[in-house]
Amino acid sequence: MKICIFRHPETIHVRKWAVSLAKEGFKVNIVYFEGDLDAWEPLPVFSDLEKAGVKVEMLKIRKTKIGILRKIEKRLIRLPFLNPYSNFQAKVLKDYLKRTNPNILHSFGFDYYGFWGVRTGFSPHLATVLGSDISEHEMSYSKKNRVITAANADCIHLHDKYGQKRLLQLGAKPTNFHIHQWGVNTNFYNPKFRSEKIRKEFLGDNQFLISCIRNLRPLYNLHIFLRAAHKILESYPQIHFLLVGQGPQRKELENLVMKLGIKNKITFTGGVSSKEVATFLACSDVVVDTYQAKHGGGGIGMGILEAMASGVPPVTVSNPWIDNLMTKYEFGYRYKGGNVSDLVSKLLMLLENPQRKVLGKKCREVVLENYDWQNSINHIKNLYDELNK
Repeated sequence: MKICIFRHPETIHVRKWAVSLAKEGFKVNIVYFEGDLDAWEPLPVFSDLEKAGVKVEMLKIRKTKIGILRKIEKRLIRLPFLNPYSNFQAKVLKDYLKRTNPNILHSFGFDYYGFWGVRTGFSPHLATVLGSDISEHEMSYSKKNRVITAANADCIHLHDKYGQKRLLQLGAKPTNFHIHQWGVNTNFYNPKFRSEKIRKEFLGDNQFLISCIRNLRPLYNLHIFLRAAHKILESYPQIHFLLVGQGPQRKELENLVMKLGIKNKITFTGGVSSKEVATFLACSDVVVDTYQAKHGGGGIGMGILEAMASGVPPVTVSNPWIDNLMTKYEFGYRYKGGNVSDLVSKLLMLLENPQRKVLGKKCREVVLENYDWQNSINHIKNLYDELNK
């Protein structure tokens, strides 16, 4: 079976999915538009995709080769509606699908890739909801309309039952759902990668390492993590904090750290490889997530599951899908989103819990039993078969 994955390949989880499918015997292509993630030239070859035999193609949208006009086209192409290139963009993707003739079009990212996938009229089309695709409380008019359009895909892959309610709330009228929470590679995210040498590099003479792994964007409320760090350090100076990720908010967050006077207690790693992420997780004592999702659909954050697979208990924002998970399996702590004091309280409760390491082992057991990567592959393989009948 031939699968066309519609998503920018710089996203590590998409590459992992493509490689996993290729190992299962699928023929896999990845396609994306020029300008996605601000990439206007073909990306360098990704060794993992090349090794797995996954083909990657960037679809060109701009029509001119004149420098100043190409800059103007950059802006026009990004318009979600009233876009003069809209029909042409859909045609370029449609022509690509006709040329490559996949059995399944699988769009990753609902309001953008799912939207354009529907515009082609290709079937069968599976559209996966990721992260904040539909969870924003205040959604722009244009994004809402893209979501409504994307809901016309042949099947919508959601990560929790709350996403279905959210889509209906937005005015979408989907006809086919598949609910499955992505799993993680438990060999890759593993307590065995804990390194006392690396811990020492971050900790120095300190005792605990608290980490947060997110893109540095306002969406993720990372100032909450830093303000909580400031509060904790007033009473517990033996803690070091690690913020893993890159993004446009880095300078703003670094300025906040300077203002709070905790520069020597916070490490910004910047962008790092997935292997380094796995190592940093295994080296952590606690992992924090600050993303405050108002609505479901995106399920449990991959960072939380990766931390759990690494044997590290999380402290994360309370919401119905997280609450259900933690109530059922009794691990980690939840705090009220946006509430610094509550986050501080829950972090200290976990650090002072004599059963913290036992909780970490339980976290890994939960992932092994319920959220293993191979289970996800098997689930979606079966869904591909159903759609391809």
